[in-house]
Amino acid sequence: SLENVTITGNSASIRGGGIFCWDNSSPTLTNVTISGNSADDGGGIYAKGSVSLIEDVVISGNSADYLGGGISLSGGNVTLTNVTLAGNTDSTSGHGQDNVIYVGWGATVTLTNVIVWGNTPNGIRLGTGETINVNYSLIGGGQASIAVNGAGSLVNWGQGNVTADPLFVDAGNGDFTLQAGSPAINAGDPASSPDP
Repeated sequence: SLENVTITGNSASIRGGGIFCWDNSSPTLTNVTISGNSADDGGGIYAKGSVSLIEDVVISGNSADYLGGGISLSGGNVTLTNVTLAGNTDSTSGHGQDNVIYVGWGATVTLTNVIVWGNTPNGIRLGTGETINVNYSLIGGGQASIAVNGAGSLVNWGQGNVTADPLFVDAGNGDFTLQAGSPAINAGDPASSPDP
């Protein structure tokens, strides 16, 4: 478990610039900032076969050369709640793999009260046989930004999702709080505690 920490300025030659989780791990991240990290696969986080709980986390300014500028998931079951992914980069070109979140190897990922905005590119990509559940989240590009590479993958675009600019106060300087009038204010899951 990691709580109230910042992971920044790290690099890996292959996977997991900020955090690397291997088979059967069960990481819990709470109130964590993961920024300015880089790797070939999973600039911010790489998790394989893990059951991960990621809550109240900012993943920003990370980069990958191939998959998942922000997060790359291979198998496992990952839940993201109250997470912001912004300003991450996947520099792949011409491979059809560009994404800020990559979900592969049969993984299931659930997004609730999540903002995915201002990444290059902003897309989410599923491989073959994966599932993504999206509820009460702000996803730049909407459901159309979620690409499916192979057969058997499932996109559950649930209720309460929006696609408009979240109006960060100063994303360029890492301030991802919301301006008054942001479409993300009071748009979270009403069953969350506390109500976001």
